[in-house]
Amino acid sequence: VSPADPPRVVHGTPSITSFFPPAAHPPKRQKTDEDRAAARLSADDKFEAGVAQLLEMGYGEADARGALRHSAANVQAAVERLLHGVSG
Repeated sequence: VSPADPPRVVHGTPSITSFFPPAAHPPKRQKTDEDRAAARLSADDKFEAGVAQLLEMGYGEADARGALRHSAANVQAAVERLLHGVSG
């Protein structure tokens, strides 16, 4: 759109895109092995933190690990699983 072009009108209102061209997005960065290792580490840390929380609540380690494994390391879902007697 050049300054000489009139703005496009949709339903009686000028379109914002007629005044501003679409923004250019930077290319996506490829994930490196270091990025993947950091993501794995943080997932492992989250899992271990969840185990520690469940142990503090009085659950056994095997039960805590099983429940967390089946609940994608979500502590609240793991507690629900343990409270309802669903084995891991």
